[in-house]
Amino acid sequence: MVVRDRGGQLRAFLNTCRHRGARIVSGKEKCLKAFVCPFHGWVYGLDGTLKGVTKDYDFPGLDRSQYNLQALPVAERGGLVWIHPTPGAQMDLDAYLGSIGDDLEQFGLDALVRHRKTQVVKNANWKLLIKTYLEGYHVPHLHRDTLSQAFRGGVIAHHEHGPHIRLSAARTNFLDLLKADSADWKILDYASVYYALFPHTFFIMHPDYVSINMFYPQAPDRTIWTHEMLYRPSAFEGEAGERALAKRFTYTNDTVFDQEDFAVAEDVQLGLLNGANEFHTLGLAEGLLAIFQRNIDEAMAAVPASAGTGAVTWMRPIMPA
Repeated sequence: MVVRDRGGQLRAFLNTCRHRGARIVSGKEKCLKAFVCPFHGWVYGLDGTLKGVTKDYDFPGLDRSQYNLQALPVAERGGLVWIHPTPGAQMDLDAYLGSIGDDLEQFGLDALVRHRKTQVVKNANWKLLIKTYLEGYHVPHLHRDTLSQAFRGGVIAHHEHGPHIRLSAARTNFLDLLKADSADWKILDYASVYYALFPHTFFIMHPDYVSINMFYPQAPDRTIWTHEMLYRPSAFEGEAGERALAKRFTYTNDTVFDQEDFAVAEDVQLGLLNGANEFHTLGLAEGLLAIFQRNIDEAMAAVPASAGTGAVTWMRPIMPA
């Protein structure tokens, strides 16, 4: 649970009552003056302190200070709210993001407005879904009627910071840079910029909007995919702007992502069952898939064998409500 209290203080908590462990917030709430557990009615302030216990005489000697909500590390950077899902963990965003943090601030995400967010379950492994973003080799073919019209044959350059990857995909007008004054260059006029924030988040930067995609594994062959579009208000003004924005979201979310990229990923997932391939073959243009997989393998190898998968914790970028 992420909340800003009346004084503007940003806080984050595990969404779990300290009494019997019920989920406190469903996500459908519009405005809260306090957190109230739906199971037994225990009440917590927006600062996480336990304020009220139903029939408190049933809990003689209860030290309320020991039953506050479990707080999580939280910070703001680049127009986003960042949390760490482990209470008491250390979170150094400068070290985590490096120069990518500077990029996010330069793109002015704090001036963008949310248009829409969707949540869909896809029948594919989360890594297969992300890997559709990490190479341009497929663009002229899978996206021949959509993205291939805007990009030059899937040409991509990349930069790494730790396990994170930044990609720049050249647009069809890229060579116009040679005719323009370098002092006037703006990268989003000639390329789309992508950020794969390890392990499960993918930003896509466009001149007038940003897509934030996140992938949450449910099973080896099932993933929750969320897509949130943020837009620059000056680029979509009035009723005509609203219609254009809705059209852009449908094109990006429904056509390019869902019906093209992720439909193929689901087909690949099915193909894993028939045994036709013992392995997948990567060409030079698909090298980022190997880099991404290497980062996953290294992260998993760093987890003590006795800890189980629950010991792997990552910072998860989320947008403020």
